[in-house]
Amino acid sequence: MPLKLTACFPLLLTVILILTCALNDTFVSLNEAEQIVIKVICNLSTSGKKIYKLPDVLQAGDIVKAADSTKYRVERECWFFYLDDIPEAKFAHPVRYVFVYCDNGGFEIIKESWWPHLLDSMVEIASGVTYKQEK
Repeated sequence: MPLKLTACFPLLLTVILILTCALNDTFVSLNEAEQIVIKVICNLSTSGKKIYKLPDVLQAGDIVKAADSTKYRVERECWFFYLDDIPEAKFAHPVRYVFVYCDNGGFEIIKESWWPHLLDSMVEIASGVTYKQEK
């Protein structure tokens, strides 16, 4: 005996919602965010620079604080990168904080002069290396 449409409707609706969410999921992975930083922001060259990544996603409301106590509030879920443009300098010098947004891969670059308080939790991903473009 065939099932009545009214009995199948909740199941069908659940399947459609799950598929729709899965197809619309544009979450940018840490690896994808790293590639954005290296390819787009650094133009495949990290010569003379050090790049660090935070292995955990920052959530809206999280705070990134510079060593001089300047605070940056995270507005939406993102990956955080620290680009040290003159790693041999010991005190205030040009550095960049890069926030790569998880929802669309867009990014924000903040010019800073100090390392972030999160540095001890970060992983170095590049140290003065020039990358070759993949063909």
